[in-house]
Amino acid sequence: KATFVYTVRVKGKDFDLETDTLMYDANTSLAHSLGPAIVHSDKTTIETRDLYFDNKTNWAHMLGPSRVIGKDMTIDTQDGEYNTKTEDARFNGPSTIVNKGTTITTDKGEYNTKTEFTRLTRRSTVVNGHRTLIADTLYSDDKTGCQAGFGNVIYTDAKNKNQLTCGYFKYNKTEGHGLATARPWDVDRHRLPFMKDYSQKDTLYVHGDTIRLETFNVDTDSTWRKVHAYPHVRVYRKDVQAIADSISGNTLDSVLVLYRDPIVWHGQQQLLG
Repeated sequence: KATFVYTVRVKGKDFDLETDTLMYDANTSLAHSLGPAIVHSDKTTIETRDLYFDNKTNWAHMLGPSRVIGKDMTIDTQDGEYNTKTEDARFNGPSTIVNKGTTITTDKGEYNTKTEFTRLTRRSTVVNGHRTLIADTLYSDDKTGCQAGFGNVIYTDAKNKNQLTCGYFKYNKTEGHGLATARPWDVDRHRLPFMKDYSQKDTLYVHGDTIRLETFNVDTDSTWRKVHAYPHVRVYRKDVQAIADSISGNTLDSVLVLYRDPIVWHGQQQLLG
């Protein structure tokens, strides 16, 4: 073991490490900075208060306020690891990832800055523009636009003024297609999807076993959506309530179509289909 002091610089095959004081164990190839450190690699820069760096595996363990800076990405963490060769990141404490138009906050998970694939295993939030996805477990692939959430999922579209809660949710932000249902192991039917649309004067609530969303003309001024819910559907609005096996509707004309044994209540009136 050796200790180096006063403006230490270590040059490796895939990195440069700079710090004021460094302890290095040649037997294990493990370096420990006794203070702030900076690690430069081809695509990223690591800034941390306390660093453990494995010269064999290229894993950097960051403790205290730390930051990983890339071309279009920053990672802020209190307890994280980053591999300067594979570009994998791991989080074991409060962390925030900002990548282009997406912001992720989590306490535990993994993220690859090259593939832009995220796996978060503690309740986390993914914000992309006006869309927010919160869940106990989250998967997100920025390159394909696919996202999936498990356990107490909350999806909010602030621009189009709708919100969906469920046990399982998958969504493709590029295509605008989504599916919500209960988690497969929820045999007691907890966390079935529940949607509310507050884009009109009166909020519309829809409940069913499965809710499917289709978006057309995504991210344009002429965007419109179709919503399908099935089975065991319940619909509520201040002026009307309904039950049916399934429903479909769209945002073009705000008309809901009810299928199989529908019943509609409007004030004192009841309509059977």
